[in-house]
Amino acid sequence: LGLNFNFGTKGEIDILRKHVAKRKEYWDRLLSSDSAWASARDNKRQNSLIKELCYLGIPSNVRGKAWPALLGNKLRITADLFQLL
Repeated sequence: LGLNFNFGTKGEIDILRKHVAKRKEYWDRLLSSDSAWASARDNKRQNSLIKELCYLGIPSNVRGKAWPALLGNKLRITADLFQLL
């Protein structure tokens, strides 16, 4: 395909790393408690920010927490439920 993934200078790479670290920090704070997540999800301005963060990409080290929070658990499925099955 001839794709070139050259990001340029070390300074540009450092900037990208800082952006990723900032997004991870925000996701960590957002997902730190159920109440923080619920209030952000219900707040219209925060909800649009969550959507924008999703479009930018969810950092891989928070995806395990982010996806369940984004999708919700209306059926209240737990690990204990799977033990019964």
